[in-house]
Amino acid sequence: MKAFSIAKPSKEKLFWGWIAYQTVKGLMTTTFIWIPLWMAWRTGLPGL
Repeated sequence: MKAFSIAKPSKEKLFWGWIAYQTVKGLMTTTFIWIPLWMAWRTGLPGL
């Protein structure tokens, strides 16, 4: 049972690290991919 009590803080740390990673990944994808694509589509650039 002691092994599970040691693993718990590590799991919580990994969980919050994963949440932070997904947040940063989502923000970067939105900033560098979706917003430029939307702006290009809105201005009517050829090929989009």
